[in-house]
Amino acid sequence: MEQHGYPITEDFFLPHPDKFAEAGETSCPHFPLEIYPKLIVDVINDWALGLQLPVDFIGASMIPVLASCIGNYYRVSPKAGYVAPLIFYLCLVGHPGQAKTPVINHVLKPLDNSHSRCYANVSKT
Repeated sequence: MEQHGYPITEDFFLPHPDKFAEAGETSCPHFPLEIYPKLIVDVINDWALGLQLPVDFIGASMIPVLASCIGNYYRVSPKAGYVAPLIFYLCLVGHPGQAKTPVINHVLKPLDNSHSRCYANVSKT
């Protein structure tokens, strides 16, 4: 099976959490950094190392930020006749003090800086 030029195989989908319990595993699979280009993976790894945080927090936080950069320019069509914009919601789950909010703020900072520069340029005119 193929969708949008990408092969869809059985191992494409994550197994149901009950499958981990049956196999005696106690943790979920690693965050799939391979969804990103190498440049983004390098940024995620650098930030994770520098901030001493799991790559999961940074990698997951980048999904809605990158989707917002794309805006309405691209849309997805998961099935024939249905087209949707790239809208993602994010919920980081962790204990209090695990730096969930600082990670999101750190990932949003380049976008915020870009918006500030654009706003300053528009305000000058």
